Order: sequence, then structure tokens, then C-alpha cells
Amino acid sequence: MTRTKLNVLCGSALLGGLSLLTVPAHADEATMEILEILRSKGDISQEKYEELKAKSEKADSEKVKITTKEKFAVKSADGNWEWGIGGRIMADYAIYDNDTDSSGMEVPGLSDGHELRRARLNMSGKFYDVWGMKLQVDFAGGAEIKDAYIDYSGFENFKVKVGNFKEPFSLEELTSSKYITFMQRSTPVNAFAPSRNLGIAGYTSFADQVTLSGGVFGDGIESGSGDDGTSYGVTGRVTFSPIHEAGRVVHLGAAVSQRNTNSNNTVRFRDRFETHVSGTRLVDTADLTNTDDVTRYGLEAAGVWDRLSLQGEYIMADVNRDNGFEDADFDGFYLTGSFFLTDDHRPYDFGPGDFDKVSPSTTVGKGGIGAWEVAARYSSLDLNDGALNGGKQDLLTVGLNWYATKNIRFMANYNQVLDLKGGAFDGAEPAAFQARAQVFW
Repeated sequence: MTRTKLNVLCGSALLGGLSLLTVPAHADEATMEILEILRSKGDISQEKYEELKAKSEKADSEKVKITTKEKFAVKSADGNWEWGIGGRIMADYAIYDNDTDSSGMEVPGLSDGHELRRARLNMSGKFYDVWGMKLQVDFAGGAEIKDAYIDYSGFENFKVKVGNFKEPFSLEELTSSKYITFMQRSTPVNAFAPSRNLGIAGYTSFADQVTLSGGVFGDGIESGSGDDGTSYGVTGRVTFSPIHEAGRVVHLGAAVSQRNTNSNNTVRFRDRFETHVSGTRLVDTADLTNTDDVTRYGLEAAGVWDRLSLQGEYIMADVNRDNGFEDADFDGFYLTGSFFLTDDHRPYDFGPGDFDKVSPSTTVGKGGIGAWEVAARYSSLDLNDGALNGGKQDLLTVGLNWYATKNIRFMANYNQVLDLKGGAFDGAEPAAFQARAQVFW
């Protein structure tokens, strides 16, 4: 079965499963009202009323429980099974200000446009308190499986996850796209972080301050093994958060990921300039052949003080090559600062060691103005090393976020390439204005 057919099949199964959850609840309150009316009119005795009321309450306790507060979930009467559905829609628009490189040529492919960045549906489940699962499919640009895993948390302070999910690497990568500060993740994270792959991982924590996670991974569902064989990697992450309360967060972390290459013995690093409507990459190593393995190292730090949030990461990729080819080292970093103009703050989730959903102190539609946030990020990605000339890009992004409700956000970003050295577009300094409307549930 081809990967396209598999994705379409999983997408259809997900939609079918979601439709099964839309069974209407019984009108239990209406039943009790009818009994009250019959008793008040003398049509039934008090004894008969109590009998029918008891039967109604017993039947109610055996019914499936449906929750619609901020999410849609179905729970069995005995509490052993729980299903939930979720999703996200992100619509983007971008206007580009092109620039010429050192040879006087404009960067190709930077055309104004729009796209449905993400259109995801997911089903999650929890069984007997210790088993969990998630299936998430992205329909933007065609059905594509994202998360597809089961987990077990029956051990004391230890969880195991098996399937297709994100490797434990990078604070920004692990923070959901629903909650990241800017429309796109930073260039070093996009270029180096391993993201989702098939594997098995374990998670634990100590003293409400330290988390440890690690696993063994193959390729992602979208990669497949095919004729190129499968690459394998080992990834681990540790975080230290001595303070993580509302409006007060200190986070430090480190991660390492070592991966061999498949039978093609190639690896490639590249990225856009933190915009996605255009597919043009200003920095790109192209295929690095005769590569034996790649080791990635990451350092991360973040802090929250009331309305102010600071975050930064440094990532390095060490490429080990064979057959007389020189090894290569590439790296990059970003620094982010954000500030809420309203009385709000950025929430932190200690368990996974990442940032969570902003819940505005006031809501548009209920007399409030929502949460307003301004942010700036400086990022640098260096894909030059010796004779390898992938390019070094320095970039500034400023942004404005309006959280109208807990699940509706509007975003505006302005990206400016400050310096581009080497690569195919040496000297070019294009810019982009981007806007997004997003909703999730």
C-alpha cells in the first residue's frame, strides 16, 4: 500500500470515527420535568414518582457521558473509556519585498500568496486510566499522518510511548504550533530538530523540577523505508525547572540526538526565512553525500515573569563523513522576547517541558478585548563550513498576537533578513509581511 493511500485511509477512518461520536445525549432533564408535572397534577402517586425517578437516575448513571466544555469528549459510564476529538485550522497570507543578491539577480519564487497552513483533525483516547492513544491527520495539501501512537502510564512516575510522534528535542519544536509565539518556528529549529519519527520513548520526572525523556527512532511515516533502507537514531532530553507556577517560570534544558544515515548516505539541511507561503530556501547545504552519521546537540532556556517571556536555543549539527570527505559542523541559535499588553502571561507545562495555551483574562464576545502580545526574535543559521557553502542567514522577526478567545488567535509577523553570506543567494536581504487567522478545539 502506498503512503498516499495509507494517509487517505487513515484520514477517512478518522472522519468516520469522529462521526460515531456525535450521538445526541438523552433529554434527562426533560424526563424529570415530565415526572414533576405528572406528580403535581396527581396523575401519579408520590410512591410511583419515587420509583420512576430512581429508575431514571439509574438509567442516567449507565449512559455515555458527553462533554462539550472547551472540547468534545465522550466517556463511558464506568469511566474506563474516554474519547475526544480536536483539530486546528490556520490560514496564512504573505506579501514579499524581494531583493537582489551580490550578482544583481532577484531571489526567485518570492511571490505574494496565501495558503491553508494547517487543517488537522485528531482523535485521542484514554482507557482504564493507564492507556492512551492519538491519531492526527493534516488535510492541508493532502492527507498526511502526523501523530499516531499509543502510550502506557501504568508504571510509577514513568510513561512509555510507541508510534509516530516528536522526538524529545528542542523546546520550540516540542511546543505545539497552536501555542508558538510566531507563525513559523525559528530557522535553526526548522533546519536541525528531528521532529516526528516512528519509535519508542520513555518519560519521567523527579522532585517536581527535573524531567528526563529519551527514545529510539527510525524514519517517519512519510519517509517509508523503500529502496533506501531506514535510518535509526537515539534521542534524549533533560529539563530543569525549579520554578513553574502561573506567571513565574524558569526553564533550562539540553538534548542530544545521534542518527545514522540510510543506504544513500546523504543528509541535507535547509530552511526558508521563517515564512512558508513561498517555498524558496535562502540557505541550503544540498545533499551531503558519503555521510555516516549526524549528531545534534541542543541547549535551551526560557523564563516568564508576569507579562514578560524570554526564550532561546542553540543547536549544533555534527556531520561525520566517510571516504575522505571532510566532516562538517553547522549551528544556529535564536533569542525571543515577548510582552503582553494586557494582564496575561505565557503558561508553561512542566510534564513535557514546553509552553501551553494562552488563556486570555478577558474574552472577545463576553465584554473583553482578549489578550494582546508583542514579540521580537533574532535568529541565526550558519550552513557554511570550509568548502561547504550553504549560506549563513541572520534574521529579525517582529510580531503581534491577538488572542480573541482561548482557541481563536490572529497573528501578524514582519520578517527581515539582516544578512546573508554565501549560498545561492549571497547578499540578498528580502523581507516578508505575514498574517494568520487560526482556530483550534
